[in-house]
Amino acid sequence: MASKENQNYSGLLEPLAGDIVETYIRCNFSQPAAITDPETGKKVGVPIFPGSREVSREFFRCNLLNCDIPPGSTVGQGKLACLTAITTQEVEEEEILVKGIMVRRIKKRLRVAHGRYVHEGPVRTHEEFSISPPVPA
Repeated sequence: MASKENQNYSGLLEPLAGDIVETYIRCNFSQPAAITDPETGKKVGVPIFPGSREVSREFFRCNLLNCDIPPGSTVGQGKLACLTAITTQEVEEEEILVKGIMVRRIKKRLRVAHGRYVHEGPVRTHEEFSISPPVPA
């Protein structure tokens, strides 16, 4: 079985042609933000490998932040576990007057956890976290 190790596919929906293999070890597939499921309104991972979702793969110690892996794929557990969090980034801005010009400035960037994907054998479910309001700094 072909495998790839220590590759960075961050922001890509699919690795470059020729890089698609069955097993990924310590690879980064992270996506910038989760997407909203139009049916449920919940935040979910971005589907990776859109052109070959029918091919199941194995992921060990990979960064799968904001990713939805192909159905039937295996995600390592225990020492081989992957990061499977679903997050978005919220930005708090304010407008201030600087030398007579109104400008926007970023006050705070917050990463909000919405859930994670739980992978147990062939079963894959989305687990929602209850989000508490951020504590002011």
